[in-house]
Amino acid sequence: MYDELRAIEGLEVILPDGAFYFYPDLKAFLGKTSPAGKKLDDIGELCLYLIDEVGLALVPGNAFGTESHARISYAYAEDVLKDAVNRLKTGLGKLS
Repeated sequence: MYDELRAIEGLEVILPDGAFYFYPDLKAFLGKTSPAGKKLDDIGELCLYLIDEVGLALVPGNAFGTESHARISYAYAEDVLKDAVNRLKTGLGKLS
């Protein structure tokens, strides 16, 4: 999953040292506009777009003290994770 996340252009992610989640920086996607025309000015709005339009739940990083990161748990079955990464890539790719 790490390599697949790193392959998403604009997504900055580091390999966790022992946690069961990734905490990528999504700053490259803040300020972009959703296909519905909503400007995604902060991580909360971006995460709402991802859950509402892509069906993917990420926890906004402002809950953990950062403004451009989101937490992605990988404590799931491999097929679910592959689908989630594909949806993330597709959803982020639709932003303009």
